[in-house]
Amino acid sequence: MGIDLPFVHLNLHKNPFGSLTLDEQAQLAIVDVDFFVEQLKCGPFRVQFLGDCGAGKTTHLLAIRKCFSDAPYFHFAEGAPIPKIPQAPLLFLDETQRLPRQLLKSLLSQKISLVIATHRNHSKILRRANIPFESVKLNGLSDEKLQTWIESRIEAVRRQPGAIPQLEPHAAAKLRQKFGRDLRAIEDHLYDVFQSLEDIGHVTV
Repeated sequence: MGIDLPFVHLNLHKNPFGSLTLDEQAQLAIVDVDFFVEQLKCGPFRVQFLGDCGAGKTTHLLAIRKCFSDAPYFHFAEGAPIPKIPQAPLLFLDETQRLPRQLLKSLLSQKISLVIATHRNHSKILRRANIPFESVKLNGLSDEKLQTWIESRIEAVRRQPGAIPQLEPHAAAKLRQKFGRDLRAIEDHLYDVFQSLEDIGHVTV
């Protein structure tokens, strides 16, 4: 008796838009962070990625961390207890707008390197530390990069050689009209689309 494998009818291992591990998220990032990696290798340096929900802040942070895998990473979830943050020459801090102000000021005053993802601009506090820093406002991916990101997510879960689902023409532009630059909303929508796909062909978004 055969075993029904999920998504085998689409020549995929799983839904391409399910949750990713931190490593998978970093590997599939469509971002250019080489400049920040080099600055961090040269000495104390900070970069903060600013943007709305789904703008790509965490993706940029994790893409940099791929080159510093031993550095501690902390995601500050809404309503969750604040973890103990160790002493380290480099820290990756995600959603720092949720930190108590005094703790944030204490962290940012230390003579260490930081990569920060935040909804709130910390430039005033960063400037006081007298350590070089860059502040990057993210507005999401261009249509071209969005299309590449979607296609790479599908390709990453390919089961074997052969046809796999392909996006309909101008899919990225249509998704942008529906969801703006919110990558998380686009990801959630595509997850539902792939859950309901019955056969390989053009994917209507």
